[in-house]
Amino acid sequence: KAPQGVTVFDPQGKEVPAQLVGYRDGKAKVLISADLPALAYGVYEVRGNGKKRMGNWPVNTRAIENSIYKVTLDNNGDITSIWDKRVQKELVKEGKVIRLALFSSNPSYEWPAWEIIKSVIDAEPESIKEDVKITIEENGGLRSVLKVERKYGDSKFTQRICLTEGAADDRIDIITDIDWATKASLLKDEFPLSVSNKEATYDLGLGNIKRGNNTELAYEVYAQHWADLSDKDGSYGVSILNNCKYGWDKPDDNTLRLTLLHT
Repeated sequence: KAPQGVTVFDPQGKEVPAQLVGYRDGKAKVLISADLPALAYGVYEVRGNGKKRMGNWPVNTRAIENSIYKVTLDNNGDITSIWDKRVQKELVKEGKVIRLALFSSNPSYEWPAWEIIKSVIDAEPESIKEDVKITIEENGGLRSVLKVERKYGDSKFTQRICLTEGAADDRIDIITDIDWATKASLLKDEFPLSVSNKEATYDLGLGNIKRGNNTELAYEVYAQHWADLSDKDGSYGVSILNNCKYGWDKPDDNTLRLTLLHT
């Protein structure tokens, strides 16, 4: 029988925050708050059948929050607001949403495996908003997750928006899974931000480089793991991290876009 929750103790026997996030075939998947120095390890004791612990912050299908951020969604599952409670600042540009942006006309015929044409990304992209379903997938003491499912034709999109309490509480994770069946199209993640700068900083692995807005010759550019857009005065910035995609563009002073799929 699957336990309702878990109780976890650190190497000193002190109970630490923990959350049961999965149970299958007699094996439990547990999220814990571990306090260890770099390159160290610790042995934790996990006991089943603890009480299920709800999160400290309210969660519904249109809003999720932790001690640092409140993230608000619209009926399409797009992010309309990210409110930083520390400095009372809105991160999403007024009137815009963080979204999956689809360029459904992508006439790349000479080099279709990789060529992106500037006229394509200069066009206004479509939002993904067919059969939208938003559910609360997790709401525990360490992590809360909203699951957003939607379609575009035969393509299916699932995104999980995750907030945690603890070491990563100043990070918002968006985990995107796509069953892609859309021809001759380009899909980007679009981040219109309230910060403004003609230049963004891009990670090159061994360093970084500043680049301006899109030009006729530089409109799809490379970055390794992150790109950052900070206000000109350096007072506030937003970094977008990713682990598997490397093409970016910057159509204006407020927006970064990450290329996800190109066919």
